[in-house]
Amino acid sequence: EHNLLVSVDRPTQVAGLIDFGEIQYGTHVNELAITLAYALLGEDEIESAARRIIRGYTQVYLLEAGELDALLDLMGMRLVQIIIMTSKSAKEFPSNAYILISHKPARALLKKLEEGNLCVDVER
Repeated sequence: EHNLLVSVDRPTQVAGLIDFGEIQYGTHVNELAITLAYALLGEDEIESAARRIIRGYTQVYLLEAGELDALLDLMGMRLVQIIIMTSKSAKEFPSNAYILISHKPARALLKKLEEGNLCVDVER
């Protein structure tokens, strides 16, 4: 009930949903890892795109060396989570093809990470 936005003109109508819990209690590097996991799905130039995203993010939120070292692992774990969540949901709702929209790109990106084909050295 704390994540509902209501319309000023129609206070009984839900106008939106928010959830800032993770931002308050999570670390910034996790937010960046999640952003990268989704932003790089289906991206051809993943190293270049990742560098730009990381560079922009770290201009606002400074990350420690250990956080940057863990970034790709954290991104990989988010990709695993995407694969698991979409697989589970697809079994529950087999007629909903949209559920699997991120599944194949997540598997492909995870494979690139596993093969070590992604290097995003960023100036610290």
